[in-house]
Amino acid sequence: MHADPMLLAQIGKLPQNPGVYLFKDSKGKPLYIGKSKSIRDRVKQYFTVQSHLGKRTAELLSTTKKLDHIETETEFEALLLEADLIKRYRPQFNTQWKDDKRFLYIKICNAKYKQNQGITKTVENNIWPWVTVDRKPDDPRALYFGPFPNAQTVRIVLRLLRRAFPWCKYATPEQAKRAHKACFYSHIGLCSGICNNNPDLYLYWININQLVKFLSGKKETVVAYYKKKMDKASLTLRYEDAGLYRDTIEKLDYISQSFHSSYEYLTNTNLKEDIRAQEIIELFLSIGLTEPQDPHSIIIEGYDISNIGKDYTVGARVVFAGGDPDTSSYRRYKINHEKLPDDFAAMNEVLTRRLRKKDDLPDLLLIDGGKGQLSVVLDIAQKLEIKTPIVGLAKREETLVVYREGIYKEIKLPKRSGAVKLVQRIRDEAHRFAQNYHKLLRKKGFTL
Repeated sequence: MHADPMLLAQIGKLPQNPGVYLFKDSKGKPLYIGKSKSIRDRVKQYFTVQSHLGKRTAELLSTTKKLDHIETETEFEALLLEADLIKRYRPQFNTQWKDDKRFLYIKICNAKYKQNQGITKTVENNIWPWVTVDRKPDDPRALYFGPFPNAQTVRIVLRLLRRAFPWCKYATPEQAKRAHKACFYSHIGLCSGICNNNPDLYLYWININQLVKFLSGKKETVVAYYKKKMDKASLTLRYEDAGLYRDTIEKLDYISQSFHSSYEYLTNTNLKEDIRAQEIIELFLSIGLTEPQDPHSIIIEGYDISNIGKDYTVGARVVFAGGDPDTSSYRRYKINHEKLPDDFAAMNEVLTRRLRKKDDLPDLLLIDGGKGQLSVVLDIAQKLEIKTPIVGLAKREETLVVYREGIYKEIKLPKRSGAVKLVQRIRDEAHRFAQNYHKLLRKKGFTL
């Protein structure tokens, strides 16, 4: 079987970012829906092992006439979006590959009681919630989230959620007592307390209620709730409780970063691009630049130095176009000077080699370092008459360093702003790219 040239051309245009991909027929009807942390790489796999294709996969590819995709901010969002799209379209090949099994749902048992009666009344009636997985969403007392295409996806979602919203595997304290032992999760801090002698049903419902809100796409509401609790605990000197609330907020950030619900992606398929545009606008305005008319065309270069001792010092350039990595424009620099480890000298060499060319200059240069590194690069730019804005990124809490009106100014970005997420991505990617090159050179040196 030979791949359709038109499909192969479409693969090259797919992004290497998290999201959902859709195989469609000639009428635009979804035949199969999947998710991946790299859309292009995953779809490409279908077309690079054609000699080993199974019967169903071969049939899918022969029927597919168009490839579509929706980018997401995180892989976790892609998991939830995939589930919602499968539920909406019921694609033929997703159903076939289930081997006639029903799709899986996350089930919050007895959650409808709370919705109808409120937490206080539910507690008075001694009704306990619990979290499980089910294939038949037919319990009128429960809330369901999904469907999910396979058990592995559900396990990933539940494992992530449990970090922020611990729950017990037992449905009631009575069931826990009959088991004569605490559940496994209580030993690793991921059980909310049913296994204890005196579990608090009211607090347990509060926890499950926040889980329901989060699964419904109301992350900001959940974060605001825990932040209010944290502030109140601090004011009343309950610092241990405040620390627990702070940890929960950090876990929510880890799970979803800037979480967006499936509904948002379904109503705006360009949501990812809109998010990136807003991040760029926030960054430019925060450092005193004019708001770009077309954020999607903005090019930002990030630079980092990596070394251990005087040997194998390297520099790295990463390029972000419209807020996303443009890996084809990355560049590695092997530092030529033979001095002791000197980040300033290394940064001088890297940026001199880059800016001398004066071609295809970016809209913004981001340097990993504070005032010292920034002053080195500014001197180079002045000598070469380069007008590109240059910003340093200090290591302490994402503080930007800029040079304005003859003085260096520090700008501390809001912790949850789009601008801080953008500079973090650029910094982390530059660091990763530099580290990988440094390790490669060291490995080659050790094997000589």
